[in-house]
Amino acid sequence: MARIGVMGFGVVGSAVAYGFRKMGHEIYVYDVNAERVKLAERFGFNAAGIEDITECEFIFICVPTPCRQDGSCNLEYVEKAFWDLISTCKKKGNDKGQIIVVKSTVPPGTCERLRNYAIDTEVNVHVVSCPEFLREKHAVEDFLNPDRWLGYVVIGGFEKQAVDKVAELYKDFNAVIVKTEPEVAEMSKYVSNLFHALKISFSNEIAKICERLSINPKKVMDILRIELNRATYIDPLLGPFTGKCLPKDLEQMLALCESVGYDAPLLHAVKEVNERVKEVNERVNHPSLRGRGLSSGDNDAINPHKTRRAG
Repeated sequence: MARIGVMGFGVVGSAVAYGFRKMGHEIYVYDVNAERVKLAERFGFNAAGIEDITECEFIFICVPTPCRQDGSCNLEYVEKAFWDLISTCKKKGNDKGQIIVVKSTVPPGTCERLRNYAIDTEVNVHVVSCPEFLREKHAVEDFLNPDRWLGYVVIGGFEKQAVDKVAELYKDFNAVIVKTEPEVAEMSKYVSNLFHALKISFSNEIAKICERLSINPKKVMDILRIELNRATYIDPLLGPFTGKCLPKDLEQMLALCESVGYDAPLLHAVKEVNERVKEVNERVNHPSLRGRGLSSGDNDAINPHKTRRAG
């Protein structure tokens, strides 16, 4: 049984606290909001001050990271939580290799900056990124059952021992444990949400097109969902799509959309991005990119076991 501190008792923090308590760990909750502290106590958690939190072996930072006016990530709460931990450890002289786990969504490079601050102030702690992948209305359920949602837990750190210890906390969860660098872990959270946003926008775009063509969009997307389970063409070095089929079908769908009075902004964006990738590939002509495009010779729907031919 581990002694775990949770900083922030909002959607993420409460899910982390409840989930790890259910696994038999001892949980201490810290929050600057007095009402949330009372709520934590009402649910049977140990309310703790910052000094109590520093006595924990694992400390999960689960504070908000809202947008600034310019859209950038406001790290004020994460930094404040971390600074409070570091300064308290230094003051008490109890820095004994605590593992500080950043659960909040933060830009790549944040954990490295926090770690450097700890090193500069000569405080012995480990910093690990373990981003949350939780739906707001199902946070506790998703935390306890990651296999029913995304199926994985991502842990990124600088020291293997710290990463392994955090992974040990998740050993009884039915999930794939991905151990990686902190910046990869941080970026994976953004990419996951961006992909969800893309799928939602794509589905909405297809729905609008189908409505204008008097086609049931749900039946169409139910067919596509079978293919999505195979996660085809998720490759950052795949290059542009070329050949006959994909460019042709995209052009024809754009023309069809125009004929029914729909501008299809997402499909136009798909075409624009592909054109940009082609221009870059032709200009750079990099060996790692050459021939990586998807061509008309690729027809996974007909033969899913066929080796992909170069475009």
